[in-house]
Amino acid sequence: MFQRIRFAAIACITIMSSAASGEMRLPYILGVGVHHGTFLEKPIYEVPSTILALRDLGFTSIRDDFGWSALAKQPAGVFPPRLHRLKSVLDATAGLVQPILALTMGAPDYNGGRLPVTEEAQAQYAAFAAQAVAVTAPYRPVYEIWNEWNLGTGTRQHVAGSADDYVRLAKAAYPAMKAAAPDATILVGGMGTDLDAIPLRKREWTWTTRAIELGLLDNGNGLSVHFYNVCRPKAERRPSEAVARLGKLVEILETARPGKGYPIYVTEAGWPGKVATGCGFSEDEQISFSAQFLLWVTKFPTLKGVWIYELKDSGVEPDELEHHFGLLDFHYTRKPYLCGVLEARSVLDGATFVREAAGPGGSVQILFAKPEGEVAAVWTPELRAEQTYVVPAGKQAKFICDDTIHPAGSTVPLRERPLVVTPSS
Repeated sequence: MFQRIRFAAIACITIMSSAASGEMRLPYILGVGVHHGTFLEKPIYEVPSTILALRDLGFTSIRDDFGWSALAKQPAGVFPPRLHRLKSVLDATAGLVQPILALTMGAPDYNGGRLPVTEEAQAQYAAFAAQAVAVTAPYRPVYEIWNEWNLGTGTRQHVAGSADDYVRLAKAAYPAMKAAAPDATILVGGMGTDLDAIPLRKREWTWTTRAIELGLLDNGNGLSVHFYNVCRPKAERRPSEAVARLGKLVEILETARPGKGYPIYVTEAGWPGKVATGCGFSEDEQISFSAQFLLWVTKFPTLKGVWIYELKDSGVEPDELEHHFGLLDFHYTRKPYLCGVLEARSVLDGATFVREAAGPGGSVQILFAKPEGEVAAVWTPELRAEQTYVVPAGKQAKFICDDTIHPAGSTVPLRERPLVVTPSS
């Protein structure tokens, strides 16, 4: 611990030099979720270790909560003392790591532990949101109006909130926030997975569609949404399901705002480890599925960012699913899962999406233009009979997180893990 803290004293300086020396150019923002604005009484994240991890891993955005309860009764313009850990991270990474702050409840007993649905409660939330923007504006964050309202997240009873009430909240909060910081980017929605309860049925985004009909998009600068299929049946627990669902959302937004390209922010996506209930993913699936998703979603030009949930495990209980979402373990040690995200990011560095094509035997092939030439990523979207790929002349290939190089002319059995095909070195 002493060594961690000693290193952290120079984190403000070293994170700048690390980022400046090798700035990545990605098709969208690739960030990570952290928890310094929550679990205030029993912190599960360490400030020095988070700063060092952000420096070492090169993430340029973080997402955290900024609680209504923490700001209550604070003088105007004062950063709430209860959120001092969050402030320390924001201070240490200012200008290098852009934050997203979800303006949420902050404590399950605040506002009686209920969503703010009355006119009075919504007016109070709007005042809080404006004050939160004012005190955090120097960090130039992106803001979200609530987090997972449709699931009742952060409340005492987790009662799902209606689209009607949420849109009323956005209509109250958005102008107040814009008045405090006219140039701020404000996201609406924050939907927990808007997915039907019955497997293999509709993907109609029912809650979201209702909110759009009520004017949701007029009260934000982008739509925030979360993508999980962690506990779905095996056939639905793949990136192909999530990408198809995202495609449906793009269609809905295009219908609502033809030609406007309404921005989408995937503010949570994750592939946690397996637990006893059968939910979660194997290490191989975590690597393969995270890489697939991050490469595949480049085909949506309105996608502005993806934030992996989360930086590190939030606990150590072996059968508690919520404790196993981290790219790092609870003690900030790298997990194999991290490799899939970092190597996919490396492929995306300097890349421009060209097209999606059908590969051999129903495989997926995504083509990118990069300064060094055309790069392809090829994989089988689900386990089938063996499919193979012949590496073209002038190319070489390797699987994500696998050091074996397959030269031109090689016949390579395809896997769910993306095979990255690059010009020969």
